[in-house]
Amino acid sequence: MRILAPFLPLVALLLPLAASAQTNWPPPPTPTGNPTTATKALLGKALFWDEQLSSTGTIACGSCHILSHGGADPRSGAAIHPGVDGLYGTADDRHGSPGVPANDGAGTYTWLAAFGAAPQVTPRTAPSVVNAAYLAELFWDGRSNDGVFRDPLTGQVVLNGNAALENLIANPPLDSVEMGHPGRTWADVVSRVQSVAPLALASNLPAPLATFVTGQSYPQLFQQVYGSPGVDAPRVIMAIASYLRTLISDQSPFDRFLAGTGTMPQAAMAGFTFAQAICARCHTDLDVAVLATGPTGLEFRNSGTRAIAEDRGRGGVTGSTADDGKFKVPDLRNVALRGPYFHSGTAATLADVIAFYNRGGDHHVNQDPIVPLLANQFTPQVQSDLLALLGQMTDPRVQNETPPFDRPLLFTEGANANLPFGAGTAGTGGVAPRAVAVEAPRLGSTTVTIAVDRAQPNGLALIGWDLAGLQTSQQIAGIDVWLALSPAASLTVAGLLQGSAGAGSGHLSWTFALPAQPALAGLQLFGQWLVGDPAGPNGLAATGAFRLTLF
Repeated sequence: MRILAPFLPLVALLLPLAASAQTNWPPPPTPTGNPTTATKALLGKALFWDEQLSSTGTIACGSCHILSHGGADPRSGAAIHPGVDGLYGTADDRHGSPGVPANDGAGTYTWLAAFGAAPQVTPRTAPSVVNAAYLAELFWDGRSNDGVFRDPLTGQVVLNGNAALENLIANPPLDSVEMGHPGRTWADVVSRVQSVAPLALASNLPAPLATFVTGQSYPQLFQQVYGSPGVDAPRVIMAIASYLRTLISDQSPFDRFLAGTGTMPQAAMAGFTFAQAICARCHTDLDVAVLATGPTGLEFRNSGTRAIAEDRGRGGVTGSTADDGKFKVPDLRNVALRGPYFHSGTAATLADVIAFYNRGGDHHVNQDPIVPLLANQFTPQVQSDLLALLGQMTDPRVQNETPPFDRPLLFTEGANANLPFGAGTAGTGGVAPRAVAVEAPRLGSTTVTIAVDRAQPNGLALIGWDLAGLQTSQQIAGIDVWLALSPAASLTVAGLLQGSAGAGSGHLSWTFALPAQPALAGLQLFGQWLVGDPAGPNGLAATGAFRLTLF
């Protein structure tokens, strides 16, 4: 035991990975220059779940890939992108993932016609990261492939193949909708990683991850993992890719049935018989041969969910009109957890997906010829049996977020999360301005930004502050005030509302610093914007309120 003692910390890190390793499939393809190790996967796990990597400190890679939701985004059901016409409530609206407010990287939010100063929404839903390690082409359109991976700053070749995950990870931190801002580079991301405390916004860290990061800086962790000092873009990206290569889901009841170690209910067996004959023509992961390979070989198909004019899909990558409207056929493992469905999120439930195929799809230009042949092939009994089968494809480790699918709580999920409440007081056009308070009020932060939008341009913007808020507003001069107006209440002049696009385009972001005083941890601040508006009561309009809990 004395001989083992120096290695016990490392053993403690390795055991959760060993205990939860996949049992049915071989390891996923891995680049020669980026072997997966326990500590590198832990570093990647910290980075993947760290909201501080985004330019506003509000979005982690994991924000759009919640594991108990099958590795997809549970927020997509309520997150709407207005489509190519930029108008909400029209036929081309689609679901996506909330990202960052449009910003300049220095704390100022930029108003956009579609989103105002609020978080933007991606034009496609987030595909699952679970089992993504087996796929040679990633994103819905396959624009990330398993070819060489180059340093995104220098262009030098880092990995010579099997690098689809690395090529994927290089994109979101720079994307001005997902995590970044226009002009953001990997030098900016690396600088952020070097300067922040690992997972400072997160809570409920799994024990191995907490042991790994506690008391450490990211530079120290990088030196520990890579054996030499230095935080750079390839190292950040390769660590996250190593973590994703541990997210292998092959222990659902369906997989245990395939392995001969379990059974499925009679209805699911009937659904499997139908699926092998019909659905496996596209969903190749339903084939028994997958038992030996993992969910490889998924194809691109145009099932006819949306008009090509709204999104070319694969055609936008290859430039070929023959690929227009094609999107990657998803792995069906854990699909019951992942609604809404399709790249556009336009099917709310799996029953809606089956109904879609039972009518032969909705858009028929360049549609895969298999899909129209499916019309009226799904009797009520078949539909019920297929739902039973898909329910058997859920890995309980994924659903329950047990290793290797355990994770920290994001700031937005934890006890300190910002809380909006109360209704605003309308001004011009009967529209109430909106408060945007999404950044974490961490003590010692030099840039916390809040914003107001949907207001009249050029009016004066003020912020009311208090240490208490009301569950029911009190009316003062016609304004619904949600602050308690205690002796601690104050009013801050933030400036003049910007905007020139007409009614409702007025907006302003206001950035402030918080003192690095631990004694203030747990203090709650309540805020509410008041804005000048000649059509509002007594020349004012107001937002609802928001609560910030300092930590």
